[in-house]
Amino acid sequence: LNSIPVLNRSKYPLADIEELMETKWPKRANIRARAILAVSTRLGALDFADGKSLSRETIKERDYHHLYPDSLLKEAEIESYLALNCALITDVTNRNLIGRKDPSLYLDERIDWSDKETIHNRIQSHVIPVEELMNGDYENLEGENKYIKLNEDFEAFKSERAKLIHAASELLSDGQMIDFTKVLRKSQETKDDNEVEV
Repeated sequence: LNSIPVLNRSKYPLADIEELMETKWPKRANIRARAILAVSTRLGALDFADGKSLSRETIKERDYHHLYPDSLLKEAEIESYLALNCALITDVTNRNLIGRKDPSLYLDERIDWSDKETIHNRIQSHVIPVEELMNGDYENLEGENKYIKLNEDFEAFKSERAKLIHAASELLSDGQMIDFTKVLRKSQETKDDNEVEV
């Protein structure tokens, strides 16, 4: 692979975790952002509500959805237009069923309509860490306490999703097929290796 210049990782390394966390919104003309979106849809990108897979035929029905709502993050002066905060879901799901709700609230509502495993599988099909996405419950918080928790939760979410996207990118660039379990295992192995180095 090193004989093909663009595949030579010493000359052209994959984006690291920090670069992934800073990458802007994928609707803009940004190669790295679109690469993140491509990796995050590789597992089918099932719609959160109807469970339909993303395809060439259904992509026109999809919206660029803020996982942590833009208006919620704006209240705390947190940048929301980041590639890691994006998932492609149907316009109906985005506008009518989610809107401005914090992630834990709209996911709890989905689980009430379906079962937990199904909803988690749909979320993971976007290479999204479910636990970090569901940290929320900001409705009962106010002022500084709300903003501190929101910032901590969003940072933890971005960090974990960046690790998953990075792990998926490494597997895909090695020519491997991926599923969420394999991506999660690769992410954990990398984390364990980094802890041993420290």
